Amino acid sequence: MFKREIRLGDPVTINVELVKCRKDYSRWTFRHTMMKNPETVAAILTVDGAWIDIAKRKLANPYEVVRATFEEMPRASDFEWME
Repeated sequence: MFKREIRLGDPVTINVELVKCRKDYSRWTFRHTMMKNPETVAAILTVDGAWIDIAKRKLANPYEVVRATFEEMPRASDFEWME
């Protein structure tokens, strides 16, 4: 969702939060909030994703290091577990 224009030279900060995911972290939704200064939201991007085993060409569960990283991610105020 576009909110405000970002111009060349504007400092930009991107905050990422986990919005929802399965308990095994195999499927997930991230929300990226792009800020052009501490008070101004420039854009909000929501991304749905899943892990894939490229050898089998099927959806898969992530490695332990990925699960540990997801455990440490900031969670959105509206975070929910998926079925």
